[in-house]
Amino acid sequence: MLLARQLLLERSTGTIVDAVEQVGGLQAQYAPSGYVGLWTRVAGFERDDLTRALGDRSLVQASLMRTTVEREREALETFHA
Repeated sequence: MLLARQLLLERSTGTIVDAVEQVGGLQAQYAPSGYVGLWTRVAGFERDDLTRALGDRSLVQASLMRTTVEREREALETFHA
């Protein structure tokens, strides 16, 4: 079921890195949308969780598809580079 796979039926109890990996990347052309997208998908998500993940590069921000800004797991970033 697509909505379940996209974590839209119930919030995940995993990490935000797990959530981003499961949904195949998180589109975030407008900076706040990454935070809202994770808040809707991950139980207990706090704004600093994404800020910290971007800072320690467990998630990275990059233009990957059609030049949209995406948030991805670091391992995927090296694959696309």
